[in-house]
Amino acid sequence: MASWFRKLKEEIDHDDKLQKKMADIMRYRTKLPHTLGLKRKLQDGGYNKTAIDKACRLKQGYAKKATKYQYYEMANRIDDYLFAILSNRFDDYVYPLIVNQRPLADIKQAVSEQVIIPVMKELNENGEDDIYLCYTTDDILGMLYYLTGNCHINWANYDV
Repeated sequence: MASWFRKLKEEIDHDDKLQKKMADIMRYRTKLPHTLGLKRKLQDGGYNKTAIDKACRLKQGYAKKATKYQYYEMANRIDDYLFAILSNRFDDYVYPLIVNQRPLADIKQAVSEQVIIPVMKELNENGEDDIYLCYTTDDILGMLYYLTGNCHINWANYDV
C-alpha cells in the first residue's frame, strides 16, 4: 500500500489520468439489484434520525473526495483495497453481532474497534507519501456507509 501512495503522488503530480475507470473498483461503486439504500438499512439496524443524517453526510463527504480522484489509477486501487477490507471486516466482526441481535451499542463498538481503527492503523502505517487522499476516520466511515448504500453491507438480518 505504501508504494501505491507514492505512485498516486506521482500520478497526480504528473496528471496521468485514466481513460476509463478501473473495473475492480466498479464492483463496489455499482448498486446491487434490489438496493434498499443507506437510510432504510440504518433505520432497520436501529439507528435514529440524527445518526442516519450524520451517516448520509459522511457518505457524501467520501463520495465527493472519491469523485475528485476517480481518474487516478492508484486512488482507485487504494479505494478498492480499502473497500475490500471494510467489507470483509464488517462481515467477519460486525454482521455476526447483527444476526445475533446484539444491542446497537455493541455493534457500533465493533465497527469502531474491528473495522475503522484497523483500517486507519494500516493507512497511518503505509500512508507517509499520501498528501492527497489523507483519509480520516470520517472518510473511512463514509466509505462504509457508501458500501451500505450500494447494498454491499447490511445493518439488519434480512434472511429472517
